[in-house]
Amino acid sequence: MQELLKLIFNLFLMLAAGFLVRKLHIINDAGEKAVTDLVMIVVLPCNVFYSFLSQNIDSMAEDCLWILGISVAVQVIAFLYTRIVFRVKIADHRCNLSYAMLSPNTGFIGCPVAEGVFGSSGLMLACIYLIPQRLIMWSVGLSMYTGVSDKKTAVKKLLTHPCVIACLLGLFFLLLRIRVPDWMLLPVASIGRCNTALAMIVIGMLISRVRIRSLANRTVILFSVHRLLIIPLIIMLFYILKKVFFWTSFGHGLLK
Repeated sequence: MQELLKLIFNLFLMLAAGFLVRKLHIINDAGEKAVTDLVMIVVLPCNVFYSFLSQNIDSMAEDCLWILGISVAVQVIAFLYTRIVFRVKIADHRCNLSYAMLSPNTGFIGCPVAEGVFGSSGLMLACIYLIPQRLIMWSVGLSMYTGVSDKKTAVKKLLTHPCVIACLLGLFFLLLRIRVPDWMLLPVASIGRCNTALAMIVIGMLISRVRIRSLANRTVILFSVHRLLIIPLIIMLFYILKKVFFWTSFGHGLLK
């Protein structure tokens, strides 16, 4: 618990640094976009790729399959939930709320947190978890606004995303047990280590443009309750039921 609090405090300080550099106009709009692109195209993919190379496939294969299944289940639950709950009259609001429910900012802030709490294995599993989410984002999410779902475009965007490419390459090297020479791996690792700090700085810059008063909005508050409280509780309920069912079946097997 103490280590988690230290991590949260460190992340908060990095976020505050991004907030200040934007508020003090040390970085302008162009600079913010450049740093964001640097993180998404270079730093985060390096970090993702390196996280796979530091794992043992024999011990992680089952975890990878489980996390992929959980991600698909979460997307299905979130999609059905949006159809039931978000029936507001204004179409734009309905699209925005539904899209935000299906595509939260898990990739940007989730990866640094997963790495900070669980290390490189946590980052690897977080990247696998994000694959179904990104596919939904570019297919179902896009169709919410355009009314058209282009499967080819969705798959193309998924397979050409730098983080997904790094994830697939990492899986390829991990499954085939290909060893990368240290002199080639060191630059990748060094760049990847910048991910947490740069990602949190970017998030701080984004937050600096948010007006506090705009958060005191009934729609925003209700959405936060749905996304941050109700959805996690539903997922937790399914997890508890799965555990109970597993142990019940396992217990019956032992009694036989």
